[in-house]
Amino acid sequence: MFSEEGFHPFRAYSILKGPGALKAFFRSLRLPIAGFSLVAGGVAYVGAQVQRASDYTKDVFDRSFDVVNSAWDKTREVVNDATSINLPEIHMPGWMEKILRLDEESVENRRQLQLRKSQEKERQLGEKGNESGGSGSDDNSEGVVVGLAGAVASTLATDEENDFEKLNEEEKQKLAQSSKDDRMMIFTKKMIEIRNILHDIQDDNSSITLPSIVVIGSQSSGKSSVLEAIVGHEFLPKGSNMVTRRPIELTLVHSKETTTPYCEFNGVQLGHITDFTKVQQVLTDFNMAVPPRQGVDDNPIRLTICASHIPNLSLIDLPGYIQIHSSDQPADLDDKISALCDKYIQEPNIILAVCAADVDLANSTALRASRRVDPLGLRTIGVITKMDLVPPEKAVSILRNEHYPLHYGYIGVISKVPPLSLWSRNQNLTDIVSSRERSYFSAHPQFHDLPILPMLGIQNLRKNLIHVLEYTMSKNLQYTADSIRSELDDCNYQYKVQYNDRLLTAESYIAENLDVLKAAFKELSQKFDKNEVRALLKEILNEKTLDLLAERYWMDENILNWTKQSKATDEHWQYKLDSCVSLLTRMGLGRVSTLQVTELLSRRIEEIAKQSPFGEHPGALQYILNATQDILRRRYHNTSEQVENCVKPYKFEVEINDEEWKVSRSEAQSMIQKELSMCQNAEEKIRKALGSKRLSQVLEFLNSQAKSPEPLPVAHSAVVLDQGRLMQYLQMRENILKLRLSTMKSKTCKSKESKYLCPEVFLNAVSNKLINTAVLFINIELLSEFYYQFPRELDQRLIHSLTSEQLTSFVDENPRLKSQLQLQRKKQGLELALQKINSLVMLERQTDNE
Repeated sequence: MFSEEGFHPFRAYSILKGPGALKAFFRSLRLPIAGFSLVAGGVAYVGAQVQRASDYTKDVFDRSFDVVNSAWDKTREVVNDATSINLPEIHMPGWMEKILRLDEESVENRRQLQLRKSQEKERQLGEKGNESGGSGSDDNSEGVVVGLAGAVASTLATDEENDFEKLNEEEKQKLAQSSKDDRMMIFTKKMIEIRNILHDIQDDNSSITLPSIVVIGSQSSGKSSVLEAIVGHEFLPKGSNMVTRRPIELTLVHSKETTTPYCEFNGVQLGHITDFTKVQQVLTDFNMAVPPRQGVDDNPIRLTICASHIPNLSLIDLPGYIQIHSSDQPADLDDKISALCDKYIQEPNIILAVCAADVDLANSTALRASRRVDPLGLRTIGVITKMDLVPPEKAVSILRNEHYPLHYGYIGVISKVPPLSLWSRNQNLTDIVSSRERSYFSAHPQFHDLPILPMLGIQNLRKNLIHVLEYTMSKNLQYTADSIRSELDDCNYQYKVQYNDRLLTAESYIAENLDVLKAAFKELSQKFDKNEVRALLKEILNEKTLDLLAERYWMDENILNWTKQSKATDEHWQYKLDSCVSLLTRMGLGRVSTLQVTELLSRRIEEIAKQSPFGEHPGALQYILNATQDILRRRYHNTSEQVENCVKPYKFEVEINDEEWKVSRSEAQSMIQKELSMCQNAEEKIRKALGSKRLSQVLEFLNSQAKSPEPLPVAHSAVVLDQGRLMQYLQMRENILKLRLSTMKSKTCKSKESKYLCPEVFLNAVSNKLINTAVLFINIELLSEFYYQFPRELDQRLIHSLTSEQLTSFVDENPRLKSQLQLQRKKQGLELALQKINSLVMLERQTDNE
């Protein structure tokens, strides 16, 4: 039934018709079913082996990354143990992470490729197994499956090695160059950060300097055009006269994340400026602020530009050398500019000498200045501008660096930008200049010589500046680290000796002083309460009452016979009292009392603030006084209105009881007695000044003059006569006060029904009612609210709302604290700079070992 041709269904059908057909039929199905089972098992086995190979590959790469991370952690622990200070946590450099990410991406790509190949192999082998499954035995089928698995594993290993080697060869050079560029970018950026840190903390005694690129050249040599072509935007001042009068310290920061370039002026609160026209205007204003008679100023303008298309560079633009000066400029302007440039082109700075191609190099002021400080030309880069204004042969001869050789040679550029149209005004200036340079240089075969090509164009200038700055910084790296460490040791010693290592911050200092002020304010709030407000208002209303009594009563001619001949129902005296009460109740007590309380409270706050540590800080003191006045101003109107509304009933009728009359009678007597004592003291002063005898003569003369119809001859000076007249007034007032005091002590003023005969007592009772009402609302509406809001207002204004720069400016107003904070900031800045530079030293050593 079975032969080499396999199972035939018609033949099986014929057998079924014979004896034992059913048994024979099932036997005939056994071998084909076994063959199909072996094929299916083989396919499943191959799939399992492919999955194991994929898992194994992933595990190998995971262990590889674990080994790299473990080695990196051990290196960091060894370095931390070997150094004498605590270094910051060292993370894997960006260029290494990029390499590892690239490798990881390559591994993932290879893994996906292998998976697709294995699936294709499995499919092809499965089809072959199905075709040959019915012709073999059980042993043959199992051998086929094992062979297929081995073939698949061998194929996977071979393909993996070939693909890895292929990808490694293709990307090896690219990754090496990318790693180098990333390392250089990170190194230069970190060194510029260190330079900025040191610049912020350096003083006259500091000897730490980090290299920068100093741009020098004559006026109209093209300095500004070169700098703007490097940056890619027009931002420098323009003008026919000398417009650069101060050094411009320009820091370029490369940031891939920055989509819109922006500028920031260090030390000036202008924020991020994205409009380069505004930057140009600000620079012009800063430079024009230097008077023409002064010429130049060595105070630098610090400008940081952050963009994705600029390199990490540190540039310093200086005023251009001049040959002659105008009439409004100082006669020694050229000497001042030379001295300023000589200050900046000292070591270790790199000199970028800008010379025009149409001017003989022998007459170049920039080259002559660089030769004075750099005789061998080891730190000088020559930039030849206006290359299109001379014949190509002459330009090439300059670039060959033969006549006036420089270590870094010369680079020729055509940086002058043509007038831009509206559509190209926002275009990158570097691209425009580069396009123009390519057009010109490609049109002249003299520039096609290979040694000349790297010396042409603004792009090559940018590359050279990056490499030279990186090389110079790297060369001075260890020396800079040693200098920082030495200066940090001196700073630590000074801080230990002078301040005992006590940490001081502007925030903590302000907070401590606020606690002192709040304690004094709490003591003030306990003293300045309702009783003191009542005493203040009592004094004010007593003065008002005495003025009314003197005006309405004591100047009356009938005052001496008043109590003897008048009655309580006399309309004349009733009118006088009613008018006095009306004037007293309608004086605007709400406004007057609230104003007096706020003024007194302001003076008290000013006193305790001046006695506190804030007394040494005028700026912070002004913040405290402003907070006081703002709170009182907000409460003033509401308080005065409340007081005025509550005393309004007393404007129409005032009722007092017997107890109030009794108290007012006693107080009125004290008030009149006090006024009487003041009169007697004033009389005694005049008597001592003139003498009793002379005073008697003066008084006698004045009395005779008053009775005589004819003027008498003057026998005394005008000053003496004035003193005599004042003595007469005081004696008259003394007599009236004695009369009124005796009246209040008599039975006449015993009851409240005698108020018209005793106006002093009644007016005092009215004053007491007004005072008690006013004090109640002043305490609620003004004092309580002020005592609650003032401490919180201080916290808001002096802690939460101020920037660190404002807090520091307050503390700097104290010379002793200013010196401590400066030394502390210098110490912290040196520590930060040392940490950063130590990490760079480690990175350089690691790169050298590789």
